Amino acid sequence: MKPTDDSLSLAERRKTTSSSSSIVFKPNEDADIDRERTAVMGEFEGKDAVEDITGAEFDDPNLDVSALGDYEEDSPYPEVRAAVANTDDPSMPVSTIRAWVIGLAWAILIPGLNQFFFFRYPSVIIGPLVAQLLSYPLGRAAAAIVPDISIFGASLNPGPFTIKEHVLITVMASVGSVSSYATDIVAVQRVFYNQRWSFGYQWLIVMATQLLGFSVGGVARRFLVAPPSMIWPSNLVYCALFNTLHSQQVSGAGSRAGISRERFFVYACLGSFLWYFFPGYLFKSLSYFSWVCWIVPKNVAVNQLFGAVHGLGIAAFTFDWAQIAYIGSPLATPWWAEANVAAGFFLFFWIVVPIIYFTNTWDTKYFPISTIISYDHFGKPYNVTRVLNLDATLNMEEYKKYSPLFLSATFAFSYGTSFAGITSVLVHSLLYFRKQIWTQARKSLAEQPDVHARLMAKYKGVPDWWYGMVFVVTITFSIVSLQVWDTKFPIYAFVGLGSSIRIYDPHWDDHGHNEPKDWSEHLFGIDHWVLVARTSDCDVAVQDVWAYNDAASVDI
Repeated sequence: MKPTDDSLSLAERRKTTSSSSSIVFKPNEDADIDRERTAVMGEFEGKDAVEDITGAEFDDPNLDVSALGDYEEDSPYPEVRAAVANTDDPSMPVSTIRAWVIGLAWAILIPGLNQFFFFRYPSVIIGPLVAQLLSYPLGRAAAAIVPDISIFGASLNPGPFTIKEHVLITVMASVGSVSSYATDIVAVQRVFYNQRWSFGYQWLIVMATQLLGFSVGGVARRFLVAPPSMIWPSNLVYCALFNTLHSQQVSGAGSRAGISRERFFVYACLGSFLWYFFPGYLFKSLSYFSWVCWIVPKNVAVNQLFGAVHGLGIAAFTFDWAQIAYIGSPLATPWWAEANVAAGFFLFFWIVVPIIYFTNTWDTKYFPISTIISYDHFGKPYNVTRVLNLDATLNMEEYKKYSPLFLSATFAFSYGTSFAGITSVLVHSLLYFRKQIWTQARKSLAEQPDVHARLMAKYKGVPDWWYGMVFVVTITFSIVSLQVWDTKFPIYAFVGLGSSIRIYDPHWDDHGHNEPKDWSEHLFGIDHWVLVARTSDCDVAVQDVWAYNDAASVDI
C-alpha cells in the first residue's frame, strides 16, 4: 500500500517529489530549474516546512524560507552556513596535553588580571578574544617545538595544532573572562557595612552564585542549543575567526588569487589599532560627539537632553568603535534586533524619560537626569550607614529622620522596566512558545532537524542528572552561607527567589537572534549565562559549552 503524502515526513516527501520530477535541487540552479523547483516544492514552503527543518514554531525573521529545500544537510540559516561547517572529523585530536596546559594557564591568568583591574579605574577587561588570538601562535609553536614523547600514554605532540584544540583552549579561557558578581557582595559588605567575614563564606557564596547558572544551563541545553533556530550571533563571530585562523583557502585562483584570510585579518586588525589612537588619545571628542552641546554649551536643558555622559545623548554620534560596540557588535547582531533595541530606546529614554524628568515625577528634577548614584533629599549621595543598626539591619526611625532614597529618572525607569519585564517575558513565553518548549523537552540530539545536532549526537554527552547534582550542591552552598554566617537573610526568601531562578526566553533578545535576556538580573545579580560554541569540527571538540560568568561545562 502506497503511503499517503500526509503520512510521510517532509524529508521523505521531498525525496519522493524530487525523484518523480527528476529534479536535482542545488543552490546554484539556472532560472528555468529555479522556476520548476518553486512550482514542485511550493506546497512544502509553509509553516510545516519551517517547523520540520528549523524546529521553530514561530515567525523567524532570520530564516530564508526560499532555501529550505536546498540545505537538508546544512543549516537553513545563511549566517550559520557562512560561519559553521557541516562536516566533522572524529579523528582530530582534542583533549591533548598542550591544549590543557595552555587552557589552564589562561583560566588562571585571565581571571586574576580581570579581578585585579575590576576595582580600578580605568578598568581593563581581558576577554576570550585575546586568548583565542594568542592561543593560535602558542599552539602552533608547541606543535613545532615540543618533542613527540608520551607521558602516561598521552603524546606531548600529537601533530599539527587543530581547530578543536583551539576551541577547547578558548572555552577554558572564557571561564574567568567576566568577574563574578558575588565579588561585588563581598566588596559592598566590606566598604559599606564593615563586614569582614572569612574566606569560607566568600568562597561558598561565589561558588553558589556561579554554579547555579552552570547547573540550570546544562539542563536547558535541549531548549537553547539543540534546535536549529537557536542561533547565537556573537558566537558565530568566534566560529568565523576559528575558520579564518585554521583555513588555508584563498579567494580566486592563479594570477587572480586574492589575499588569504589571515592576511585580511591582520590588515583589519592593524587598521583598527591605528584608528583607535584618534578617538582614544588624539581627539577624544570623537568618542562623544555631542555637536548640539557645542552650539549652546551653557544651556542646562540642552546638555541634559543632548549630552552624552550625564545626558540622554540625543543626536550624538561617535567615531569610536568601542562606543559603537558597547552593548554588542552591530556586525554580529541581526538588523531586526538592532531596530527593535533602537525603537525601544528612542521611545522610553528619549521620550518617556524626559517627560518623567521635566514633570518632576518622583522628584527626579532635583537630580541629574542620568546617573547610577542614589541620593538623599539634600541632593547628596545616600549615606547608608546613617540608617543602619550596629548589626547592619535597617533602622526605620533613623530612616525616617534622615531621608527617603531618590533615584535619577533613567535609573528609576530602568529598574521599573527590568522588573516589569520579568512578568511580561514569562507570560509571553507561556502564550506563544509553550508548545515548542514541551516538544523540545522530549527530543534528543539525534531527533533534531539540525545537521550540527546530528553530528553531536554521535558523541556521548553529559547526563542531565550530573547538572542536577551540581544544582543540589549549589543550593546546599547557598543555605550554608546564609545560615552559618549572620546574613539575616531568611531561607524562605531564598526559596522564593529560587523559584524565579531564570526566565529563559530565547525569542526576546536585546542583542541578537535568540540570545536570552536575563530579566532576573536585578534579583540575583547574575548576568549573561551562556556561551555556546557550535562550529561543526569545533562542535565535536566541545559538545556543549555553557559559560555562566565564570563557570563552564565542557563535554569531550
